[in-house]
Amino acid sequence: MPDIANISVVIASINRPMVLEETLLSLKRQTQAPREIIISLVSESDCTEAAKRDPDIKVVYGPPGSTFQRNTGMRAIAPQSEYVLFLDDDMALSRHYLENCANVMEGHRDIVLIAGNVLELDTTRHAAERMIGEFDAVPPAQKLTPVCHANGCNMFARAAKAKTVLFDENLPLYALNEDYDWSRRLAARGRIVHASACAVVHLRTTVGRVSDRRFGYSQIANPYYLWRKGSIDHLSRVLKRHWGHAVPMNIFWSVFRSRSGPDRSQRRERLRGNLTAFVDIARGHCTPNRILDL
Repeated sequence: MPDIANISVVIASINRPMVLEETLLSLKRQTQAPREIIISLVSESDCTEAAKRDPDIKVVYGPPGSTFQRNTGMRAIAPQSEYVLFLDDDMALSRHYLENCANVMEGHRDIVLIAGNVLELDTTRHAAERMIGEFDAVPPAQKLTPVCHANGCNMFARAAKAKTVLFDENLPLYALNEDYDWSRRLAARGRIVHASACAVVHLRTTVGRVSDRRFGYSQIANPYYLWRKGSIDHLSRVLKRHWGHAVPMNIFWSVFRSRSGPDRSQRRERLRGNLTAFVDIARGHCTPNRILDL
C-alpha cells in the first residue's frame, strides 16, 4: 500500500462556497486522507468559514477562470506530493476514490493520468450520495480502459509530470475543453486510463456559471482554437465530436421545449453564441478570449 498522504487535491471554485463545502466534506470521508487540499479562489467570499479554520486546507488566491485557478493551485502543491487530483467544486466521491487511484498508479508506473468513473453528470446532492452509497456497498473489480483524455471534473495525475504541463490560460472563464487539451499534452508523458472503481458523481449546480451566449461561443471557438494549436489533430474531429453535437442540439431545443436541462431561451442564447463564433471564424479573428467581450 503506497503512502497516500502524498496526494494533493486542487479545487478551483468561485462564487459558491456552500457547494464547495459539501465537496470538501466528501473528501473528508475518504478511506485514505490526502496530504493537503488546496482550494484556489478569487476572493475571500468564495471560501467557507470551516475551510478557513481547517489546518489541512490551503487557500490560495488568483485571477478568475478555471485554467488560471488550476495553475495557481498547481504552483502551491507541496514538493513531496507524488500525486495530484484536480477536482471540480461540485462533486461527490466514492469513499475509496483516492485509495483506488493511488493503487492504480502504484501498480502501473507508465500511467500518467486517471479518468475516474463518472456515474452521473447532472444530479442533486441527495441523489449523488445515494449513488455513491450503492456503489461503495458493492464495489466493482477495477477495470482499466485506455482513453484519449480525462474528464475535467476529476483528473488524478502524477504530480511531477503534471507540474510540467500548465493549463492553457488562453481558454478563459469556464474554459470549455481545457481538460481535453491538458490531457492530450500530458499524454506525451505516459498512458491515460479510465478506472472503473474510482467513482465520482458530478452535481447539478446553477450558480457560478458563465452566460449561455458565452458558453455557446466557447462550444465553437475553443475546439477551433485547439485544432489550430494541434491538441486536436484533425478538423474532422472538431466537426464530428464538438460542433456535430452542440450545434444541432442547440438548434433543436431552440425550436422545441426541453423537458429537462436548459430551456428554450438558454438554447437560443447558446445558438446565438455559436453563430457569433462562426462569423468570427469566417472573418479570420476567432479566439476563445472573445467571450470576455460578449
